[in-house]
Amino acid sequence: MVLSRVLSKHRTLILLGLVLVGALVSITADVSSSLIVEKLDSLISYGFYPLQKGVTALQDVASDAFGAVMAVGRLRLRSEKLEETVDLLQSKVVRTRELEKENERLRKLLGFAEKRDLKFMPVELIGKDATSWFNMVTIDKGGRDGIKKNVGVVTDSGVVGRVLNVQPLTARVLLLSDSNSRIGAVVQRTRAQGVVQGNDRGGCILKFLDPMANVARGDLVVTSGDSLIFPQGLAIGEVTRVEHGRGELLKWVELRPSAKLSQLEEAVVILP
Repeated sequence: MVLSRVLSKHRTLILLGLVLVGALVSITADVSSSLIVEKLDSLISYGFYPLQKGVTALQDVASDAFGAVMAVGRLRLRSEKLEETVDLLQSKVVRTRELEKENERLRKLLGFAEKRDLKFMPVELIGKDATSWFNMVTIDKGGRDGIKKNVGVVTDSGVVGRVLNVQPLTARVLLLSDSNSRIGAVVQRTRAQGVVQGNDRGGCILKFLDPMANVARGDLVVTSGDSLIFPQGLAIGEVTRVEHGRGELLKWVELRPSAKLSQLEEAVVILP
């Protein structure tokens, strides 16, 4: 009875106290829940930190690797372009040097022809005979250019040969080294006369000399001027071998052509 009267008398205060206690409990629960969540979040973050760090590191490595691959690709392209540029420049340098050498050879040829007061036409060699029957070359001028059969062909070094046949645009030249080639000649030192004939081996022999003629190794043999093909005094070749028979009579004389027949590129045709 006493408790009942106390509750009835202080109902308002009791209700107010209960409300305050409930609010306090609710606030405490919220705070505790928040703290728990924070703790859990902290634990999760701490636990996954190494993994996150590893993933980030992998991402950085992948990014760096991709960048390196792209850089290597760009460097390779640049290197290829540089190589192409270098090749182009080298080819231009080679071509320029070839043109310079060609011009130098042509200047020598023209100077030689003008000095000899010859009517001439510069020509280029465009082919060699593919058979073994004749030592011949083809030149880039023919009948339309005024080239005729049996005109002489020379370089500034010496006699090359003579034109054997003529086409409208080209002509074929029988070389000095062919056995069908014969040129009147004289030994420059002693004026001994003979005939130079090819030996089909890239060289020549000097025939029909006086058996007592004075000929020695190293002598220069030149054109005698007896024919209308070559003027007098053009170099034919150098004596490389002299053989004697009985009583020191001349038996055999070999020559090395003054003109480098195996390396011909340009020449001069002597016009009539």
